[in-house]
Amino acid sequence: GMEDYLTNLMNRTSFDNYLTETFQLRSFQKQALAILFLDIDFFKRINDTYGHLCGDEILRQFADILAKHVREHDFVARYGGEEFVIIAPMERPEQLEQLSERLRQEVEANSFQFGAQEMRITVSIGAVYIDQSASIDQHQAIDRADKLLYLAKTEGRNRVKIECVNQGT
Repeated sequence: GMEDYLTNLMNRTSFDNYLTETFQLRSFQKQALAILFLDIDFFKRINDTYGHLCGDEILRQFADILAKHVREHDFVARYGGEEFVIIAPMERPEQLEQLSERLRQEVEANSFQFGAQEMRITVSIGAVYIDQSASIDQHQAIDRADKLLYLAKTEGRNRVKIECVNQGT
C-alpha cells in the first residue's frame, strides 16, 4: 500500500513517486516548492528507555501534529524510522520559515502521552526552498535537505536550517 502502517501518513514509496511527479511537472510548469526533512531528536533514547511500543506511540502522535499543522496542499510522509518529510508548494521563502518554525514550536509545546507516562520531545528540521527558476533535480534537492537536517542536528537540535536554491545555485 501507499500508507505507512503506523502513522497513517504516506510511506516512503509513495513519497518517492510523488517527488518524481513533482519534479517532472516542474520541468514545464515552473513552481516554487519546499522540501522539509524532520527528525525526532534523541528518538533512540525514548525506545531504549521506555520501549518500542512507547516509541511507536510517540511516532503516531508526532505524525498527527504534522498532519494537523501543514497546509491543505502539502504532502506529508514518513520517510523511515523517526524521519519524516514534507513537500510543500510555496510562493516565498518566508512561508517556508513560518511553516518550519510553526512545526518545530508545536512539537516542542506538545505533551506526548504513553500510558501514565508524559514526555516532551523536540524536532530538528532541514528544509530547502526551491525557487521556480532553479534548475535542480530531485536527488540534489533531497541531498541538500538531508545535509541541512544534519546541520540542525550537529548545531544542537530543536532547530530549523533553511537554504534557498535559486537559478544556477
